[in-house]
Amino acid sequence: MMYELLSLASRVSEIAARVAVAIRTSLPLTGGMRIRARTPIVAIATAAMALGPQASWAGGWTPELSVASIFTEGTTDYLVAYTTDGTVYASGCAADSWVVPFDTTARGQRAYATLLAAATSGKKVRFWYLDTCGLWGYHQAHSVRLVN
Repeated sequence: MMYELLSLASRVSEIAARVAVAIRTSLPLTGGMRIRARTPIVAIATAAMALGPQASWAGGWTPELSVASIFTEGTTDYLVAYTTDGTVYASGCAADSWVVPFDTTARGQRAYATLLAAATSGKKVRFWYLDTCGLWGYHQAHSVRLVN
């Protein structure tokens, strides 16, 4: 499904780019049509180019989840968290299973501290995720937030 959405977003961006070129150069569009009213077309083309790729970015913050357990995966150093109270947020991912990749040690330490605080205190967390699965088909979280 993600591939189809990316493909659709790519096509929308491509069409919007062609319309923008036609506007700038006054070239005829397909079927011999010419653009007469520039302002509405420019607005539509700009919006399509700006929103096209983002149309496939489903996701957002999860509801509040309880952390059941956490560990670091040995070969990648991803943080892995198992939660309760959750569901499947991205198609094909395992429910209540999360991987948290990080690009710096400091970011990994902050994410680990957040998850550890939640697991030991009983507070809940929220994950920021996109519509993708990560390692082992788990949801891939890009941020984690401790909530009261």
